Amino acid sequence: MRITKYIIRVVVFITLVYLGYTLYKSEDLKKSDISKIASLESLIKSIRIDYIKPIDTSILKEKKSVLLIFFSADCEHCQNMLQKIITHKSFFAKSYVIMISIFDQRDIIEQLVKKNDLNSSNYISVGIIDRSTSSFLKISTTPTFLIYKENALTKKIVGETSLGNLLTE
Repeated sequence: MRITKYIIRVVVFITLVYLGYTLYKSEDLKKSDISKIASLESLIKSIRIDYIKPIDTSILKEKKSVLLIFFSADCEHCQNMLQKIITHKSFFAKSYVIMISIFDQRDIIEQLVKKNDLNSSNYISVGIIDRSTSSFLKISTTPTFLIYKENALTKKIVGETSLGNLLTE
């Protein structure tokens, strides 16, 4: 009976230590994840993006803010947000929009660009990253929005949201 109580205490102690360590590491991981996306310039330089519609760096430098959207072409919420952004482009007059697909093939994104006439939009760039890069950045849900002001991350929104939440001015 004594040995059983001792074993139970040891198991409970080990479990608590393990849970505490796991919590500590997850908080530490969250801090390091933010550092990967904290600066727009370092983010764009550190990952390989296959651009369908490349970033216009001259316009990008003029803009006060950047809306970075991680999306999937077959995501209904992503499609809704894209239509809102295209329809209300005047709301983003002082912003630049970079759309990054994380689950799609190039031909699918090329069709999306053509269908929505994104080539004529001078405030939107579109590209693709692979799944390992999205995992590295801890982007697993679409849409995910990162809002940058003067190259610094100011807001992260996961899931469909209102245009008001995306406005950066």
